[in-house]
Amino acid sequence: MSDSSTQAELQCVPVSASGSSESEAKGTPKRLHVSNIPFRFRDPDLRQMFGQFGKILDVEIIFNERGSKGFGFVTFETSADAEKARERLHGTIVEGRKIEMNALLQTDLIS
Repeated sequence: MSDSSTQAELQCVPVSASGSSESEAKGTPKRLHVSNIPFRFRDPDLRQMFGQFGKILDVEIIFNERGSKGFGFVTFETSADAEKARERLHGTIVEGRKIEMNALLQTDLIS
């Protein structure tokens, strides 16, 4: 087996929790886990930062008794908008902090 055929076999297509390919699920809501956000950020700051990429259904920054824990969640109306935001903002520096994002699967949303 050649190296190129091995690489082709290792390529995978992202699959949503329903089993459909991601391209089929572009119209479904998508929640992003956003980490390393500035501690002074509040929900409106996160909403403003991500709002340029599409309609946001929900924003939540996680707090404890000492204040922001430096991470939160942004839920977009469509997974296509969430992916756009992730592509543009992942790894960017905001107030000296490198923003990191991960998309959550539907199964991650069920607790």
